[in-house]
Amino acid sequence: MQAIRLPAVFANAENSMFKNAVSPDTATAVQLNAILGAIQSDKYKAQVEALRTTLSAGEKIKYDEDKKKLPGLTFSGTFKRRDNTSLLKYVQLFQADFDHVENLEEVREKLKRIPHIVFVFTSPSGEGLKAAFWVDCHHEWHESGFDAMKTYLKEKHGLLIDETCKNLSRLCFVSHDPELWTNPEATPLKLPKLEIEESNKWLPEYYKSIKTPFPEQTPEETAERLQDALKYISAETYKDWIRYGEAIKNWNGPGAFDIWHNWSGTASSYKDFTDCQNTWVYFKPHTIDEKAVFKAATEAGWEMDRKKKYKVVAKNGVFERAETKSVEWQNPIPLVREEEEAQPYPVDDLGPIIGEAVKEFQNFGKQPISMVGSSALATASLCCQGLADVARDNQNTSPISLSFLPIAESGERKTSTDKAFSKSLREWQRDKAEEIKDEVRKSVAKQAAWEAERTGLLTAIREAKRSSKPINGKSLDRLKNDLESHELDEPEILYPPRLFFEDTNAEAPAKGYPSFSLWSDEAGLTIGSHGMRDDRMMGFLALLNRLWDGGEFEPSRKVAKTAPIIGRRCTVNLMLQNSILQHWQEAGKGMTRGIGAFARFLILKPISTMGSREYQEPPEILPKMDRFHSRVREIMLSHPLPLNDQGQLSPPTLNISHEAKQEWIKQFNTIESALKPKGIFSDIPDFASKFGEQAARISGVLHIFENGPIGNIELETMQRAIRIAIWHIWEANLIFTTTALPPEFKDAKLLLE
Repeated sequence: MQAIRLPAVFANAENSMFKNAVSPDTATAVQLNAILGAIQSDKYKAQVEALRTTLSAGEKIKYDEDKKKLPGLTFSGTFKRRDNTSLLKYVQLFQADFDHVENLEEVREKLKRIPHIVFVFTSPSGEGLKAAFWVDCHHEWHESGFDAMKTYLKEKHGLLIDETCKNLSRLCFVSHDPELWTNPEATPLKLPKLEIEESNKWLPEYYKSIKTPFPEQTPEETAERLQDALKYISAETYKDWIRYGEAIKNWNGPGAFDIWHNWSGTASSYKDFTDCQNTWVYFKPHTIDEKAVFKAATEAGWEMDRKKKYKVVAKNGVFERAETKSVEWQNPIPLVREEEEAQPYPVDDLGPIIGEAVKEFQNFGKQPISMVGSSALATASLCCQGLADVARDNQNTSPISLSFLPIAESGERKTSTDKAFSKSLREWQRDKAEEIKDEVRKSVAKQAAWEAERTGLLTAIREAKRSSKPINGKSLDRLKNDLESHELDEPEILYPPRLFFEDTNAEAPAKGYPSFSLWSDEAGLTIGSHGMRDDRMMGFLALLNRLWDGGEFEPSRKVAKTAPIIGRRCTVNLMLQNSILQHWQEAGKGMTRGIGAFARFLILKPISTMGSREYQEPPEILPKMDRFHSRVREIMLSHPLPLNDQGQLSPPTLNISHEAKQEWIKQFNTIESALKPKGIFSDIPDFASKFGEQAARISGVLHIFENGPIGNIELETMQRAIRIAIWHIWEANLIFTTTALPPEFKDAKLLLE
């Protein structure tokens, strides 16, 4: 039986309990954790088991009548009586009912993996589930919050909920479930507060271009605009007086109390300064802020003055705002087209383990979150890539290995990001090397002895041929036969498993552990190494292409020393600076993109966070990062690589479920349509045409990391993978379409960056 543990914001939350469904006026405020404890205990066991017995006997009408006699609670707050107008205190929990569930435990486990679910328990019938979903919204937008929850569960997880739960004062009957589950680390689903651009409606909802309703503003400008906006809102109504006071206090900008107090003075019921001050003190943290004031004022006819500017001047030792002349700005020429604007990184689509680790690490380190996310996903690719391939159809099967190319300048903390997420794999590599070090030494000694014998035979053959006499009683023919036999007995050198290559050449990946990576947080070391010089660049890039495809690589005459590469998998994660990218593009007289060297990468160019990373003490523990590394170690230790008799990888194939395949086809066709002349991705057909395979590969990595190399890839996993793949195509579009800008535009854009 799990202990009742809720997120801190709900630790003291109260809900209304009603005696039964037919007594709407008997509300009692009870702490949520006490209600859940009662459901988990035996308090309602007898009543609920009697109901389940009635239902199993086929007496549905009697069951429905008896169920109404159970006590019930309102998930979304406390009420004076059970109707929407009698709300006393709002709680941001939404009831999600899953009725007549065929695979109860399967759905329960799926709900546990959703970060916004706070608790789950079995319904009174025993045939369904009740879940509490956390949405960050005000009670006035409760229905919008429900719609957001419904859409989220349907589109991201393939789950349908009971529509009747939309009612704010919806009653949920108590139940009995010793396996009631709570999630103390739940996070809220944020309601969208932005307008969607019409031009990109074909994209998944998460990635549509957005416009903020108001321009960015300093705290001082916000204070001025609040005073102006409040002129359009009446302070006569007590409810509004309190509501907008809480909003302004939550904003907590300069002069917040004075702004509210001055507005309060416009009401006929205004008492005095002390009354306002006492009321202000008791305002509690709320879900609304200054935007609620702007919204109400706008609805009342207020328009924000977008031309009014202020400067700060020193007057008698005090800083004051001085109004400057209003200036009509001409519409600027955009340096970047609207469809090229960066999109928010889909960190939640990385899943409950990877995504939460990324957010926890980034919250402390303040690196660009897309850079952190790509490092985490590269680690997942490296530890999962050898365990299975993925089939898109009966003709197209590919590895799940991923290749990342983050572009960022020095100072973005690339090194700390790399070390943090690859730590558990590097520890595994070190431990394995230590474990077999004696066997490695023995194999090296055997190889040396064999080589010495071979040298002796060659010397004897040369001497016998020169002198035309037997050597040590052996004729020339006998010596040649001995050499042939000796060649067949060459011992193999045992190599310690090596997962990471940085300063490498094309020969290195041909030997040793068959699942490895080309990984560098300073890719200049890699591109500047022997294997990446200009005279061999094209051959090495061809090798990377072949590794990505999972095919065999036979050396050409230009790379004659390169050993054949068969049955191996390679993840690539090269973090590089923009200047190194330019060098790579120019290699081979600009042919690198033509051979698809870039298109196989999931490319990204994060917006810099430098200048906003104030120092903070390191946290003592990072539980979500620990969970991530624990899962990596579990995969490496519990799932040995599937090898054939030659020591080459022979992985099984993951299949995509029917529903997931239909979604994949739909998005594949959508992206394909964007490759038409003047289409949104017409400038990057090499990247966009790889979308289908990239999405399948990402889904394979997510599936194995979360479930192991078994089962089919389901709809929810595929939808997440599709959103991640589209995000990277969007980044490629942003990076490579700007190369067509005039020189003066490039220079201006460089200054902005």
